[in-house]
Amino acid sequence: MKPLLLILFLWLAISFLAGKQGCYIPSGTDTVGIRSSSQSAQIVNRVEPSYTSLARKNGIEGKVVVEISLDKEGKITDLKIVESLMPGRRGLDRATLKAVRKWKFTPSMRNGEGVPCRLILPIVFKLDK
Repeated sequence: MKPLLLILFLWLAISFLAGKQGCYIPSGTDTVGIRSSSQSAQIVNRVEPSYTSLARKNGIEGKVVVEISLDKEGKITDLKIVESLMPGRRGLDRATLKAVRKWKFTPSMRNGEGVPCRLILPIVFKLDK
């Protein structure tokens, strides 16, 4: 990757109920490439993707990986799926994109100023057993 391209794994402190049906971001996802004078973007408002009826009926579990591009104000400028859970059947991909488009972020900061960044983030879907 080019040095000017900042790829962050978003450090999250999201709590969820154990065993809750739905999706979550795995704990332990850390930021990388952050200098001491920098701060990574943070989610301030998160909307959960919905399980599709087909995925629920077929017991589909796993992760959808999204790439989120943010501008210097923390607004989403681009969003795409980089790893699909059900290639050829895009229901969970669409549900993920629909939900993530509603997320709000604080901007990534460097030396006290907002900077554009890209995040690569796994969204895990898990059913109750």
